[in-house]
Amino acid sequence: MLLLPLVLLLACSGAMQNVLPEADWQSAYQRNHVLTGRILRSADGAFIDEKTLLQELSTAAYLLLGEKHDNPDHHRLRHRLLQELIKRDEVAAISLEMLDSSQSAALTSVIDAGLDTAGQVRNALDWDEGWTWEYYAPSIMLALQHQLPLLAANLSAEEVMAHYTGSSADSADFAESPYANILMGEQLTLLQTEIRASHCDMLPESQLPAMLRVQQARDWRMARSLQQGQQLAGQAGKAGASVLLAGNFHIRRDLGVPAYLVRNAEYGGEDVLSVAWLEVDASVSDPALYLDSISGQGDFDYIWFTPVSSQEDYCSSLRSAAAF
Repeated sequence: MLLLPLVLLLACSGAMQNVLPEADWQSAYQRNHVLTGRILRSADGAFIDEKTLLQELSTAAYLLLGEKHDNPDHHRLRHRLLQELIKRDEVAAISLEMLDSSQSAALTSVIDAGLDTAGQVRNALDWDEGWTWEYYAPSIMLALQHQLPLLAANLSAEEVMAHYTGSSADSADFAESPYANILMGEQLTLLQTEIRASHCDMLPESQLPAMLRVQQARDWRMARSLQQGQQLAGQAGKAGASVLLAGNFHIRRDLGVPAYLVRNAEYGGEDVLSVAWLEVDASVSDPALYLDSISGQGDFDYIWFTPVSSQEDYCSSLRSAAAF
């Protein structure tokens, strides 16, 4: 974990008055945690309010907005932020992790047909029920209403398998693939550790190299989608950020999409900002302990703390199921 200098911790404690009141939390647990509702700026460890956050995000060419997929407050607050950014004319295009390349043609048809009801759009996209539609529909419909480019940012199932087996053109010679050599040394070691942990330490070691390939390929594809969003905006003469909606892990500065934007000159990357919505930990009230990065600057530019949506121990449930 990254520990902030004492002066920054004092700055954090002195800014407690900036707490954001939320009377309508949808998540049931830790609503009264000392950090719940606060926004932390990683650069200096200061708490800021929503107005300041919006002002600082206006400089981004690439804006990555995270989530924990099953937390309704993350989706609600992110949509509120996105609404305000669009109202200010600061969004040029939106890419979604939840749509993959196999849905690109359907997405184009949705836009061309001018479908204007959520039900029509859901059916036309053949929406993957693994993503709760009600969480994403408001932002998708908002983008369509404002005629913003929408892009499918993820790999299709077929592409995932090709990268996993090493049979894709990119993965066949991994050293020559466009996403190789972006993450190096300590980054790859940490990514491997995170992948192992996300699979509850139940993933066979033999599968880790393939899983690393897939993870890197996903983030490289999302970076390409963001760049495409900027290109489309430029062609339309529209300013603003190319926005990605994705899980928090994908938007990490040290391991995720920002690394590909910053390290690869093809994309630029000097104006990349990320906002993560993180659930508070009942046993952790020090904001510095939520920053975990090998970059020394925090894994996200901003963290918006929320209550906890579920107390289920996913790994314990998975291990129990595997025991039968």
